[in-house]
Amino acid sequence: MEKLIINFDFEEVNSAVFRNAQLYLRFIKNGKRDVSVIVPEVFYFLFSNAFKLYVIPDSVLKSFGIIPYYNISNDLNPNFKSFRIRIKIKIYKIFSFLSNFLTFNIFFLSKMNISLRQQKYYVDSGLENYALSKIRILNKLDSVCDINYLRVNHDFDVTLQKFIYSEILIFFRRNFEYLYQSIVKGFFYYTYMHHYKVLEHISKSDKNINFQIIQNAFNSNNVVIIRTRNFLNKQPVHNSNYNIFFNFTQELLKLKFVVLNLGFPLLKLNIFDDNYFEINESISFEQELSLCQGAHACIMSAQAGLFSAFSATKIRLVQIDDEWTKMVNINISLVEARNLAGLETLVVKDLIDKLDFISSAKRIYECNRDISEISSDNFYLPQIEYLR
Repeated sequence: MEKLIINFDFEEVNSAVFRNAQLYLRFIKNGKRDVSVIVPEVFYFLFSNAFKLYVIPDSVLKSFGIIPYYNISNDLNPNFKSFRIRIKIKIYKIFSFLSNFLTFNIFFLSKMNISLRQQKYYVDSGLENYALSKIRILNKLDSVCDINYLRVNHDFDVTLQKFIYSEILIFFRRNFEYLYQSIVKGFFYYTYMHHYKVLEHISKSDKNINFQIIQNAFNSNNVVIIRTRNFLNKQPVHNSNYNIFFNFTQELLKLKFVVLNLGFPLLKLNIFDDNYFEINESISFEQELSLCQGAHACIMSAQAGLFSAFSATKIRLVQIDDEWTKMVNINISLVEARNLAGLETLVVKDLIDKLDFISSAKRIYECNRDISEISSDNFYLPQIEYLR
């Protein structure tokens, strides 16, 4: 039985990656996994270091009227007009700050611990009560009060087992350091899902995806994946640079690579080539990872998106720009952590800065083309219970 059950915090997806790193370091320290997580189905794979996952199926989320998470993450101003919630958050922040100096019961703090998105989509919707009632039944408990459950948001530190309210850059510095340590110590994401199944699924819903061309390219290790983003409202400053990805892709196509552009929403490049495909579809991180594990290389910005999650994988990453941590003077490099862990990162930033896309593409082309399976050594998969 788990020692503690916590919840997905209904914030940015990267917060799940940080939480998973915390869980891994807790495992390294204690020698066992003892924390379980309540999590929506689309994100269950991000919590690979939990003891058990209590997964809320998509069908249940729909029954509660919860819109797809793409829209939740773009809800930048949920319930801000609620005076009750604003007062509650202010009180919580005061107690969280004092907890750095005084001793407070973390379960007491958790009753006030709420973010705006959590309040709207997890608590007010009734989803939290639903999940706890199902967990009670699964574990044959008399009451939900018997569940050792702690409602958390990103302020809760699993490694330290306490709520820490801090300025945002301090929060990021602490959590990037956790992720750095975890990668160096051997934590990584891996999926047993075969890219064939993912391609099959995508090609059935999008007739522009030529399954045979892409599969043949995977078989000959001739696929390059680019991950792009193009949000209208959500930090558009971190959207993909059109000129970089357009010119880089053109040079890759000249070298006879098959290029897959992944993202939701992705940056359309207006390229018309039989070997270029845009997969503008909401697929899970596990499905994306499946495609990337089978590809020759994966190109993405180090300033946004799921770079933090893909840093903790064994795929060949191509770095085209500075890491976000460097830009905000946190100075913790996940690429450095990958290097120390013996993971391959191909740096072409120096060439991209000079707009030398020909040499950038050739650097990828000249990498080892031998087809070999990415090892799943030391990968852990938690127990899964579906809350139907």
